[in-house]
Amino acid sequence: MTAHAAYDDIAAVLFDMDGVIYDTETLARRAFEQTWAEYDIPLPDELYRDVIGRSIANTVQKFIDWYGDSIPLEPMMYRVEDIYRELTEQPLTPKPGFHELVAWLHAHDYRVAVASSGEHDKIDRWLRRSNIRDHFELIAGGDEVEHAKPAPDIVLLAAQRLNLPPQRCLVLEDSEHGIRGANTAGMRTIMVPDLTPPAAIDPSLQFTVAPTLDAVIDLLESRPNTGPALDPALH
Repeated sequence: MTAHAAYDDIAAVLFDMDGVIYDTETLARRAFEQTWAEYDIPLPDELYRDVIGRSIANTVQKFIDWYGDSIPLEPMMYRVEDIYRELTEQPLTPKPGFHELVAWLHAHDYRVAVASSGEHDKIDRWLRRSNIRDHFELIAGGDEVEHAKPAPDIVLLAAQRLNLPPQRCLVLEDSEHGIRGANTAGMRTIMVPDLTPPAAIDPSLQFTVAPTLDAVIDLLESRPNTGPALDPALH
């Protein structure tokens, strides 16, 4: 892990959703583990860690690479989807520190967006069900770009929609694939750990660790309050 320089020129904060805003990575893992157990197939921790933060298509390809054609992957993935839908059918509660962080960001004139691998409409729906959609100026979803994480496309799309250069965006992530994408985009990154501990992240990647969302405030407090950064330019 390599810490980034100061954050005094940051104008926007981009939130990943799964594992950062919501504790949905735990629910996803439960769905996968239950499905794999029902089929009496081992799910190595090494393999599961490698799919955290990936799109569904990339996750499926990783499973194909690992298992080949030895498992009935298509019905298994449908079963995962059914279990996950049941686990997330009620409005989700944001993770501890979320409300404190977004209140502080708005009070200090940061622009705030979501840049996540999920589908745009699903992200929007979940945020609205939790009554937090209004905290975010815009959403960039994985279904709106050609390449999913660890490619930088999602965060670059968010920066484009904010009409900001990448270097003025800060990304909050919980997975190695998300951190790698942000690094590739030239964006500073704070890891708010979820299922993957910081020590398990590729040490060549650049990121700082905040143990909770509200701890991000401590890392940003040196930034001078210079007023809003650019006018919104939504595309």
